Amino acid sequence: MEGGWLEGAGALSPGDFEYFIFDLDGTLFSLPVDWTAVREEFAAIAGESIEGRPLFQEVQRVAAAKPALKQTILSMIESHELRAVDSAKPMPGAVDLAYSLFEVSKLALVTLQGKRACEEILRRSKLLGLFEAVVTREDSLDRAAQLEAALNALGARPKDALFIGDRLNDVVCGRKVGLRVALVGRSAPDEPKPDYSFADFSQLKSFFA
Repeated sequence: MEGGWLEGAGALSPGDFEYFIFDLDGTLFSLPVDWTAVREEFAAIAGESIEGRPLFQEVQRVAAAKPALKQTILSMIESHELRAVDSAKPMPGAVDLAYSLFEVSKLALVTLQGKRACEEILRRSKLLGLFEAVVTREDSLDRAAQLEAALNALGARPKDALFIGDRLNDVVCGRKVGLRVALVGRSAPDEPKPDYSFADFSQLKSFFA
C-alpha cells in the first residue's frame, strides 16, 4: 500500500467524481457529545439497556415499537448535541478540502445529528452555503436512505459520486446504494473494505492530481 491507498487503487482526481457526499460527526468535525450520558438516558426512557449496540439503530427500533417515545428520545439527544456545539472542531484539513472541492464539484452532507446542531456547526465554520443538500436524522435515521436522499437532491448517479466517511457502517451503507467510499481517519479494515482509506484530510487532498 502507498500512503493510505488501498491495494489496487489508482490515482485519484477531482475529475473522477462530479459529486462528493460527506459525513459530519467524526469525518468533517469532532462533536464531543457525552454519548455515555445519552445512552444512559435512552435506557431510562426506553426501559432497557442498549449496551454495545449502535445507538441510532436502537433509536429506530424503539421508535418503531413505541412511537410515543420517539420525540422524547430525539429531543433528549438534541439537547446533548446542542450543548456540545460550542466545542465542535473541524477535523484538520477538512474545511480546506471542502472549499477546494466546492470550486469544481457539487457537495452534499449526511448526518445522524439533528438539524439544529448541524446547521449551527456549519454556520459557525462558514460551510453552510457549500452544500446543495444537507440530510439529517429528521429526514431519516437510516444512513443508506440518507445517501439516497442526497443523491436525489444532487441529481447524481451513484457512479459519479464519492462518499467520505469514517465508520465501517459508512462503507456498508455506501455500497448498498452503489457509491464508492473513502474512509478518513482510520486504518482500512479487512472487511468491509472501502475503496480508499486516508489518515486525514491533508493526505486525501494531497492525492488529488
